Amino acid sequence: MIKKLLKSKIELLLIVTLIILRLPAIGNDEFNTDVWKWKARSYDFSTGVFTLDFEKTIQKYHPGVTLMWIGTAGIKVYNLYYDLLLHTSPLDNEINTVFELHFVQKLILIFVISLASIFSFYALKKLTNPTFAIFAFLFMSFEPFYFTLTRIMHLEGLMTTFMFASFLWYLFYLKEPNKRIRVIISALFGAAAVLTKTTALFIIPFIGLIILIEKRDFKLVAKNFGVWLMLFVAFFFLIWPAMWTHPVEAVESLYKGIAIVGIEQEHIQLYFGKLVDNPGIFYYPVVAFYRGSILTLIGLIGLIFTYKKISDTTIKKIIMYGLLFSLFYIIEITIPSKKLDRYIVPVLSGLVLSASGFYYYLYSASKNKLLLLFIVVLQLAQVLILHPNYLAYYNPLTGGFKNGMFVIEPKWTFGQREIENFFVNEVKKEGFEAHKQGETLDSLLNAPEIKNKLVVALPEKYYTQLWPFIHRSGAWASILDISAHSMNSNYVMYPVWDDQSKSEDRFEMEYKDSIYLGGVAIYNVYQKDQNY
Repeated sequence: MIKKLLKSKIELLLIVTLIILRLPAIGNDEFNTDVWKWKARSYDFSTGVFTLDFEKTIQKYHPGVTLMWIGTAGIKVYNLYYDLLLHTSPLDNEINTVFELHFVQKLILIFVISLASIFSFYALKKLTNPTFAIFAFLFMSFEPFYFTLTRIMHLEGLMTTFMFASFLWYLFYLKEPNKRIRVIISALFGAAAVLTKTTALFIIPFIGLIILIEKRDFKLVAKNFGVWLMLFVAFFFLIWPAMWTHPVEAVESLYKGIAIVGIEQEHIQLYFGKLVDNPGIFYYPVVAFYRGSILTLIGLIGLIFTYKKISDTTIKKIIMYGLLFSLFYIIEITIPSKKLDRYIVPVLSGLVLSASGFYYYLYSASKNKLLLLFIVVLQLAQVLILHPNYLAYYNPLTGGFKNGMFVIEPKWTFGQREIENFFVNEVKKEGFEAHKQGETLDSLLNAPEIKNKLVVALPEKYYTQLWPFIHRSGAWASILDISAHSMNSNYVMYPVWDDQSKSEDRFEMEYKDSIYLGGVAIYNVYQKDQNY
């Protein structure tokens, strides 16, 4: 099937397009808060696989299995590159190693997501027609928040891509039930989605709903759903090595993620400028508005007036399933008290798929292919204009990131290039000494030499995301909450949406400058009184 896909000029062109558009600055744009954990888990997962200690492939309740396979592949490719071409091993404690490995792992992630996306396109093309499939596929692929999260070493982008491939291939299978390979592919992607993150368990009842709507016969529903579910279980078992030797422990870890962490635990965050434990049932509609695109919103409104006028019944069916997918998924993620903006990505993707129907209707009425091209370019431009700060995307109707960051907290921050450039200039301007080989921050603490170093203290949740960029500038990043670090720092930095400088009572500091993105202040930098 992969050979068949890649032999097609359209599919080949699309996969190259998806990869190329996601490549710029990859590995040099961001490190999310959880990436270090997933990198460590990938090493442990790899050890478990290659030493046949399969229990070690249970690393997290998410469970993140597909991401760890990708992380493992990245580690092996990176080490092989050094071994075969450079005849050495990657240097430990070297900042370039951090960025290089990050690039390789994200490159493989992008390839996997792009390949899975092409499977979705192929099914969509066979279900409808090439024109609608190309437009809907690109329109959905370039939805800004989805596009952003498919460039990040995390779960949502990967899970969303697998879920859509699963449900589109099942619709494709129902078109010709004698083509068994289609239900196999659907089950494979369904299992991969759940092995990425447990919220993708949604795909199981959703496939059942599709069968019920299409067959309307409970005997046929039971038969068809039973076949898909058996294949799903088989792939779930095959892809996760822990299921071969420790199935009970593996399933128990999933239960922990669903029942204990997902539902019982809360997640404090800034919402409309206030700290809240649970932002409530309207959180995701608000997030969808702030993180979704203008074109998707226009498409959904337009669909209200044009749905009945669409003549192609299969396209109308795709629109309906996209809306049902988004409706039921938003209900699922609203139930737990833990709510984060990135969880909205599957919902947005379903809405975009449905909104495509409105624009295709306009094309059908005008027969102007430039209209579809213009819409796709506009969709892509919304996010590329922020390059490489893709995480700064907020709907322009809300005022963009200038206003959005004070409403929906950017749990994953942006402005990394601006931060690095700021501290490169500070090191030069103020005459600070850059790093020396083998030097560590801990070795400098309370030493006379530290007075000649630029040490920047940050709150921990931002430290984990920003330290590589500050380190690469020649400065040191430190954790504000660790007194030994903060007391030896000379600069303190806060994001403007979470500036806690007034609550700091361990030392005095005064405002020095701000770091800007597009003329908007995104970080405030303070200089600490060195008498403390």
